[in-house]
Amino acid sequence: MIRRDLRVVVTTVPLDVELNDTRKVAIATRVLEYLRDRHLLAMPAGLLRAASREDVGRVARPLVQAARERGAAIVFGVDSPGASWLVAATPRRKAMRVWSVRAEAPVVLELGRYRVAVLSAPQFETAAARKAAIDAQPELVVLCGRDSYMRRLHALRRFTKRGVLVTPSTWTLTCEGAPLVGPLGYRHPNLRFGEGGMSVSCFDLSDSDWARAAA
Repeated sequence: MIRRDLRVVVTTVPLDVELNDTRKVAIATRVLEYLRDRHLLAMPAGLLRAASREDVGRVARPLVQAARERGAAIVFGVDSPGASWLVAATPRRKAMRVWSVRAEAPVVLELGRYRVAVLSAPQFETAAARKAAIDAQPELVVLCGRDSYMRRLHALRRFTKRGVLVTPSTWTLTCEGAPLVGPLGYRHPNLRFGEGGMSVSCFDLSDSDWARAAA
């Protein structure tokens, strides 16, 4: 059976780029507008800042709403004093999901026929969370991290050894795009461009990608 492509947009943000939250939301909204036919936009942990845990939903809402208006799922991070959170929303789920980056289990997003497991950088370092993500049998694992994904290559390879495709959305040391990492190595994005200081990588995952992962 031929699957439709799973179309994912993954952003990375250079650490030396200074952007306030309003600017980040505006950039993400433009990316969503350019790429209306995508299933998911993934952005790094710590993308936005909230004054408290109770304020996370309010801070996240404009970006969640922008994704919903364009029929896309979205995942990104919001920091509050002393804590970091990931936020996700999908077109089929009314409420946004908010969880700690130190939660025991990953969150699995249902995107039609596809499943995408989302993990934070701390979860990537935890064997139980990695196993839970693999056991969910997702088509893709997304790392939403804070520091450069280059520091997590060993954890990425732990997934690829199990035949799982993984891509990181993180802050980076330079303006480098996100790779897709699989058992046979790295795959370049189908499209890559810069927007407002962010690097945007677009992947159209198809049967050939999953076949390579299963090989």
